Amino acid sequence: MKDIRIFVASSKELIAERNQLAFLVLSMEEVFAARGLRVRLAKWKKERLMK
Repeated sequence: MKDIRIFVASSKELIAERNQLAFLVLSMEEVFAARGLRVRLAKWKKERLMK
């Protein structure tokens, strides 16, 4: 099985759209798997630097 990672970076204002994309990828999981693909979302999370 081939792994495909989709990198998602967006501001807080686009949380609804990120959630829709996550739902789409999950709902298509069987279709991807039938084609030998495993698709995952990689989300950017900006960590606070501790001083």
